[in-house]
Amino acid sequence: MIYDHLCGWKRDDDAVGAFTERLQAIYGAASFSDSKPELRGYWQRLSSTGVCHVLAQTAEAAVCLKSLPADYQERGTCVSRGTYRACQDSYYHQLANGLLLGRPARLAFEPIYGGSRVDIGGGQLGRGDGSVGAWAAEFVSKYGLLERAQFGSWDLSSPNEDLAINWGQPGRGVPDQLLEVATLHQVICHRVTDCAELADCIAAGYFAAYCSDLIWGQRDRNGMARPQSHAGHCEEVCGVFLTPSGATAFVRQQSWGPQPYGPRELATQAGPITLREGSYGAYGSDLQRGLDEGGECWCFRVKTPWTASVHDLLA
Repeated sequence: MIYDHLCGWKRDDDAVGAFTERLQAIYGAASFSDSKPELRGYWQRLSSTGVCHVLAQTAEAAVCLKSLPADYQERGTCVSRGTYRACQDSYYHQLANGLLLGRPARLAFEPIYGGSRVDIGGGQLGRGDGSVGAWAAEFVSKYGLLERAQFGSWDLSSPNEDLAINWGQPGRGVPDQLLEVATLHQVICHRVTDCAELADCIAAGYFAAYCSDLIWGQRDRNGMARPQSHAGHCEEVCGVFLTPSGATAFVRQQSWGPQPYGPRELATQAGPITLREGSYGAYGSDLQRGLDEGGECWCFRVKTPWTASVHDLLA
């Protein structure tokens, strides 16, 4: 398959179960619906008021004053990219809606990749690429997030996939000094078990990292795509909307540059919307299929905003 080197999700049901149990112990509940019972049915209630879509790109454009480009991975780092962008979009949603006061920091995927594989996974994947969604979710939940900046001798100011791969090698992991800085920006994480729950969390601004064995194809004339092949891959779910017929569907964010190809105009009940680079519409039935066939999904909420510059923290 042409995308084999870009598909880095490793299915590990035991890891998913173990992290689910740890969330249960920490919060008294693991799933989004059980953790946030007041938000059960939130999308249905919201859409009944005339709201036709909740899109991460709306908040992103409001706080960054532009739409950010898609990631362009060249190795199997998709799990870390889907996770960081879900955290970043959740943070921007909080800023745009006045839930946090801070600056729109850009977040780094490299610590999530290396940290998930080594600091959480213990290096058991060896030297091949890829990671487990639960490991990435546990890493940001346990250790936190780092923004794109210079931290002493470590330069995270721009994407560096080689650094991510290096940190992901057995026996390495994220340097302890950086883990200490990451704890300043921790994350609340919940497991998402079905598409009804997914619609509620997205509508509430908890964007999600979704891992499955399905690869979506190109966008059709309505901006929608359908699964066309199989490989382990992770992408962010960054929107929920009503189709022109009134059905609930989702927006996913790819990390393969401008792909998928095809029209970027998404047909919604409120009219067409131009999608940001690398995103596309996806039917709820297709996402549910991926979960039913062994996929995993985690949603996030950032606890602490970025305020003053941290460039000199490790100087």
